[in-house]
Amino acid sequence: MQYQASLNLLNQQSANTNATLDRVIRGLERETDARVSGDVTLNQTITDTVSGQQASTLTAQQQAELAASQATQQVMTQTYSDFVTGRASLNPTPVSLYSAPQPCSCPGCGCNG
Repeated sequence: MQYQASLNLLNQQSANTNATLDRVIRGLERETDARVSGDVTLNQTITDTVSGQQASTLTAQQQAELAASQATQQVMTQTYSDFVTGRASLNPTPVSLYSAPQPCSCPGCGCNG
């Protein structure tokens, strides 16, 4: 009885291991296929760029993403500039860090007083 249970457990573990290996192998095959197809596209693009055979055009989705990216970059640049130059200060009026010298207010010390 215990022998059969041990054998069943080993068979189940073996089946689980085989299933896991199959999933990993399928994932590697998919990744390899994607890389190969990407390399073909990349090589074609490089060839076209060097030879000047093809002019690239952006899809509507790519144009929208590019415009959004440029707008975001412009806002980030302006915000950075505002902080560096002090324009982003919370105080609406400029504050001077200098104040005119005041006479000493010490009682009886004899300095300027």
